[in-house]
Amino acid sequence: MLRTELLSPVPAEVFRSDLLNRPPVVIPDVHGCLHLLRPLLDVFADRRFVLLGDYTDRGPDSKGTLKVVRHLIEQGRAVALMGNHDALMIRASTDQKYLTHWLKEGGATTLKEYGTVRKVQNEARWMKQALHLTYREAGVLYTHGVRPTLDDSGPVNAVYNARPVGNRASIGALEPGLTLSVHGHTPLKLAPVRLNLPDGSGMIMLDTGAVWTGTLCAYDMESDQVVLAQHHATWERWYHSGSAYVSMDDSERRIFRASTRNMAATAAGQAGRP
Repeated sequence: MLRTELLSPVPAEVFRSDLLNRPPVVIPDVHGCLHLLRPLLDVFADRRFVLLGDYTDRGPDSKGTLKVVRHLIEQGRAVALMGNHDALMIRASTDQKYLTHWLKEGGATTLKEYGTVRKVQNEARWMKQALHLTYREAGVLYTHGVRPTLDDSGPVNAVYNARPVGNRASIGALEPGLTLSVHGHTPLKLAPVRLNLPDGSGMIMLDTGAVWTGTLCAYDMESDQVVLAQHHATWERWYHSGSAYVSMDDSERRIFRASTRNMAATAAGQAGRP
């Protein structure tokens, strides 16, 4: 069970002090696509990261992705948030009633990598201790799903499992002192997307559906730009429609591409390495 106290603020001390002079780089749902994560980490080799969750399932290397995430945390280079797939893996490792659901949701590929449920349990114990539900810094709230105020099932479910379905007013206001929220979880063809909300705050949605599209992004909070790592894009397998979620005007389809795209294209050439 995920406890409400896990919503408590994460101290900035989780980062190495020499990295705090610049804002973080944000990477959304990796889903085992380590071949896309690696080139993004190479581009931002001297930066720190907020990782938005969903490190496992569906993609080819969940085990390797979690190993890299653990290394970044131990180096003081990352805060890692919990996604719905991470939470499901934790539950499935100790509760049989969640195991079948996890396997259907992409966990079968992860279990195959680990070989046994016991090995999954060992990883899940670390995940439960190391992953956070939210992170706040410089007026920005980071969560996997949505803001804690959105979902009727409670704030814990909202931040890792809910999606921004409906009108903008239903998204909910931010707590005092926050002006922007950044999220993964909801894959959009035009991601990254910025929404301007009725309370005057902003919301950025970053999930590019990497495991289907072959594209993973890293959003630089300092430059307001995105670097893309791309490898064998497969748009025909896209299963979400952007119109299924919060409607947005053309003026708000703010795609952060800019000059860093060329850097990403160069880095993505390394994406085939194991």
